[in-house]
Amino acid sequence: MLANGTIIFAYNGLFDDPGEDLLDSLGEGIVVGISESTGNDPGTSDLSAVPFSTMENTVYEVWYYDEDDPENSEFDLDMKNLVFTPMVDGGFTVTGVPPKVNNSARKAALRAKIKRLKKRRMERRKRLQLRRLERRLNAILKPAGLF
Repeated sequence: MLANGTIIFAYNGLFDDPGEDLLDSLGEGIVVGISESTGNDPGTSDLSAVPFSTMENTVYEVWYYDEDDPENSEFDLDMKNLVFTPMVDGGFTVTGVPPKVNNSARKAALRAKIKRLKKRRMERRKRLQLRRLERRLNAILKPAGLF
């Protein structure tokens, strides 16, 4: 959920357990959507038919295995995004493309972090070089009895 109330669902593979089975999941039913939990049920929507807008604060779709309705058993959101953007007067605009986010502050922070890491790496290299030189110097001075 973004600060402006936008909610994003991204599907990249439906199952997360090696033992999961599509028919088992469809037999139990798959529900995708959002609800304000007031008990008001406006009925299901076709979430793959984006973009669309609704004045309802409950938007969802249900998939289940039914021999009389075989099309309903085809989960059609895999590898897609759902973006629920709240409208001023209530309800949502539902699209499939996440809003563009201004990443300039994040990019600047990442650049600064990279710069710090490079500086640390350079300092570490200098310390390692200094240790190597000290070892070489010790190797030369010890046999000569100068250390």
